[in-house]
Amino acid sequence: MSNAFKFLHASDLHLDRAISGIAEIPSHWKQSLTNAPYDAAERLFDLAINERVDFVLLAGDVVDLDLGGPRSIAFLLGQFERLASKNIHVYWCGGGVDQTEHWPKAIELPANVTTFPSTLVEPVVHVRGENPVATILGASLDSQKRNPANFHAGEDEIFAIALLHGELDLTSVSLQHINYWALGGKHKRKIVKRDETIVVYPGTLQSRCPTETGPHGCTLVSVDTDGVAHVQDKAVDQIRWTDQRLTVSESNKIPELKEIIGERALKICTDSPDRQILMNWKISTTGEFHSGLRKASLQKELLNWLRQEFGQLHGSLWTVSFEIDAPRALPTEWYEEDTILGDYLRAVSRFQGDTTLSLPLENYLAETTDGKEWMVDLARLPKETRESILHRAALLGVDNLSAHDLNSTDA
Repeated sequence: MSNAFKFLHASDLHLDRAISGIAEIPSHWKQSLTNAPYDAAERLFDLAINERVDFVLLAGDVVDLDLGGPRSIAFLLGQFERLASKNIHVYWCGGGVDQTEHWPKAIELPANVTTFPSTLVEPVVHVRGENPVATILGASLDSQKRNPANFHAGEDEIFAIALLHGELDLTSVSLQHINYWALGGKHKRKIVKRDETIVVYPGTLQSRCPTETGPHGCTLVSVDTDGVAHVQDKAVDQIRWTDQRLTVSESNKIPELKEIIGERALKICTDSPDRQILMNWKISTTGEFHSGLRKASLQKELLNWLRQEFGQLHGSLWTVSFEIDAPRALPTEWYEEDTILGDYLRAVSRFQGDTTLSLPLENYLAETTDGKEWMVDLARLPKETRESILHRAALLGVDNLSAHDLNSTDA
């Protein structure tokens, strides 16, 4: 029987990196955006204290000291000292931007912080009282150390943890008698199980751009007396990017749209009372086509309304973008017209109805078109890609071949 214990595993704090990808932002959000990486990191260390963990693993890319400067150094020292007061140790391996050998020599790290060199894999035994509870085999980033064979524990050793940053060949990790691989280098959480071995990338604490959507945080690991690790994802992000999809009816009027969208926005704010949301809205429609929903003025009105209602003053949800997709079906009568548009839509419809029809798209491109060699026959495209291209082609025809104005008619 072994001792039960707990630890937190975090990586890619990137204290020096600001949030990007926002064209417009209210002034009262700017400080939150600037402080978000530090706020998320503080939540990490708060969690370590509240959960009474034995130690914290930092798997690289904590901060680029040249960019983070004195603020980042003072912040980390303060947080490490908080942990020291609770007898919580920190094990830190360097990543691509934070080789621990580059920590200022004139500023001594607290005694509860252990760093690892990049020149070798160094084993450290974590002791609680007089009892050893885990062996941490750590190494800072070095491309020569990414071979799992360099991290090897004896079969009869106590719970073994490998701590490193970067890509890892996962095919043989279960052969090294490591119970838990604490990795860094990916901003999105990833967990892999190989027999009795668990491999975890916890992801970054705070997302930085629109592609890093959803919760971000760290991993809490509880090891029971049988040496079995139980992992939990813990969100600590201060600001969260979210893609929100809604379906409305083509017949909805502006007040109805505001009610539907507003209810969803209010629920999101209520469900996340302790963080701020950066939202990209994607609205799909059902029912008979109504061109008024595509009016630029309507979408701008809804965008401004959302920002005013939920993002101003002390609002916690800021709408970055708002888009209403065109419906999949255009009015039947447009296909029956004795016009250039009618001829065009009927031609598109033939390709939509018969997936075997060939349309070599490269024939319609100029000889100088970049990437022409990558174009393929429409009949060989994946179904969803083919449907999307043909639908966009139909809408392009409506825009250019008739008096039917997608930006006319009141919604």
